[in-house]
Amino acid sequence: MTANMGQLQQAEQYYLRAADLVPNSARLHEQIAGFYLDVGQPQAAFTHIDKAVELVEDSDWAYYSYYLAGIAHTMMGNTEGARLAFITTIAKSNSSSVCYPALIRLVEIMPEYEGETCI
Repeated sequence: MTANMGQLQQAEQYYLRAADLVPNSARLHEQIAGFYLDVGQPQAAFTHIDKAVELVEDSDWAYYSYYLAGIAHTMMGNTEGARLAFITTIAKSNSSSVCYPALIRLVEIMPEYEGETCI
């Protein structure tokens, strides 16, 4: 367990160093946010989700950042924040590979959305 914790801390330091070197990479910030979500730290993920959204907000790529925000909100028990993030993901998504997972997560937290589809 200790070695694993040390490896996670080292990975975090590498990610943060990379963010210092390439601060305007939305993809890197999404990867860092995903790391924090994977290790159960949704609050820490938001710093990088927000930065990624800021960098790609008006592009076709913004949907994945919103998807990560939905996951973080879900982990924190913020159903309304998750709902808004997943709906934004679905609206901005140009790919069924992201739209359908967002729709599935939306239905999991709010069953009244069952029957909705991705276009």
